[in-house]
Amino acid sequence: MNSILNRANNRLNSVLANTAAVVAPNIGASSSTQGGSLPYIFVGIILVLTLIVVFYKYIMFGFNAIYDSVRGLFVPSNKGQLANPEDTIPVTHAPESPQDTVPDRSTLTEKVLPGRNEVFNVSQNRYTYYDAEPLCKALGAELATYDQVKEAWDKGADWCNYGWVKGQVASYPTQNATWEKLQQGPEEQRGTCGRPGVNGGFFDNPELRFGVNCYGSKPAQSQHDAKTISKGNNEPMTPGMLDYDKKVAHFRSEADHIGISPFNSTTWGSL
Repeated sequence: MNSILNRANNRLNSVLANTAAVVAPNIGASSSTQGGSLPYIFVGIILVLTLIVVFYKYIMFGFNAIYDSVRGLFVPSNKGQLANPEDTIPVTHAPESPQDTVPDRSTLTEKVLPGRNEVFNVSQNRYTYYDAEPLCKALGAELATYDQVKEAWDKGADWCNYGWVKGQVASYPTQNATWEKLQQGPEEQRGTCGRPGVNGGFFDNPELRFGVNCYGSKPAQSQHDAKTISKGNNEPMTPGMLDYDKKVAHFRSEADHIGISPFNSTTWGSL
């Protein structure tokens, strides 16, 4: 019996020894292979991160599209409701756009580096409500909501130009300083930009052409946009306002020939 056990034990030890001899080289080879593949793994990670940075807006575009599709299944449409009845004013015509040129192409850096999300207005009044959402998507953003425009107004947003928002509403923010400035001009100019706050409301006709209010990373500033800001005036010009400005320019050119009466017979001015 003991001899049988001894033979079995010797046989087991022989098998274990042979197995160890085979496995040990394989382990060394595996470790060597893993060590040699580390540089390739590192390069792969760098490439993936670079692609994410370069195509950030396209990736976010895809996520936003999926989010809107899922959200549309659960959130009821507010079509037919006023955005804010208290702030709604009668509309006879859309304000003229302060921008009438095609913006310059932005630089590669401005396209790649993501910016903060905000409401921005596409000022050319040539878009229907059906155009609004695709237009914002093309700019890497989404169609803004009334609440987002209201929040932008709270932060100082001020553009006198209707823009579509979700719910078939067109609105624009007006700051009190702009409104007060307009009250100093001709009577027909005073209501051009509505009242202080968010102006606009629901429009039954989705084919009306306005600008568009988008929410997302604002596109880079073009040379034309920079000139508009430097002028410090983005109120739309009505025909009456244009005539008024022409008269001002005409009389200014004749300033040296306009007779001014003295304060009294002995002094020119009051001081």
